[in-house]
Order: sequence, then structure tokens, then C-alpha cells
Amino acid sequence: MAKGALKPKRRRSAWDKKFRAHWSVFLPTIAVTVLYGSAFVWLWGAGEANGALARVCLLVLAVGVPMLFVHAGLRFTTTRLRIGKRAVIMRLGWPRRRLDSVKLREITRVDLRRGIAGRLFDTGTVVLITRTGVRHSISDIAAPQSLVAALRAAPAARLLRTQAGET
Repeated sequence: MAKGALKPKRRRSAWDKKFRAHWSVFLPTIAVTVLYGSAFVWLWGAGEANGALARVCLLVLAVGVPMLFVHAGLRFTTTRLRIGKRAVIMRLGWPRRRLDSVKLREITRVDLRRGIAGRLFDTGTVVLITRTGVRHSISDIAAPQSLVAALRAAPAARLLRTQAGET
């Protein structure tokens, strides 16, 4: 190949499925903003805008909320999961920088955990359990049912077809 020539792109398999984090990682930030913002507005309306409690509310709104927003944004943009032909590749979000990989033939069980909010917003935690008993938890994943279905449909995942369940 000549110097400067473009390399051909690697063709992706038909089984190459990608999943990412759900926007619900921002819900705690929204809840803190509404709670402390409402408290400050109530204090301001009561004429206590110069008091210590109002200053705490402003401090949380000025410092805490931006920090929570940055953390949620980093988790949202860095949480990724890819199901390839033979393995599941996971990047579990910030602050974890490690890239994990689990071979599909090593996975013996898949558990889906969803609470009330998870059912409402279509998010949840998927737990992959390997033959050695190691658990790989993928939290705040969008459309977790389609992730479980994709794992069942993968060619190398023969054991999963009968053992995947939701709790």
C-alpha cells in the first residue's frame, strides 16, 4: 500500500450492536436544582433572602449543581457497551477509565434489574454473570430489554437463550 493511501474500513459484523447510557443519569441533578431552587424562592418570598439558609441554597445552586451536571454529563457520554460477534465490550463510564471485555461463551446468566423509575423511563441495570461467578454490572443503560434480546440472539451465546430473566 502506498504511503498516504487510505486504509479500508473494517466491515462490522451483522451482530455488532451498540448501547449507551440513558438520559436519566441527569435526574438527580434536576431534583437537587428544583429542591434547592424552590427553597431559595420560598425564603426570598418570606423575606429571608439574606439568612444563612438562603446562602446555603445559593451555594448548592452555584457550586453543587454544576458539579453534579458535569459528573452526569461525563457518565452519559462515556458509558458504552458493544456486543460483537464473540464478546461484549464495556466502557462503564466516568470516573472508570477501564475497558472491560467478556467473551459471550463465558456468560452463563444475564439479570435485568429495574425499579419503578427504570420501568417508567426504560432504563435499568444489566448484570452479566460468567462461568467463574464474576458479575459485570452495567448501570443506567438505555433500552435494557433490547440489550438482553441482543445478547440472546448473538451467535456465541447459546447458554443465554433459556436463562435470561428480569427482576
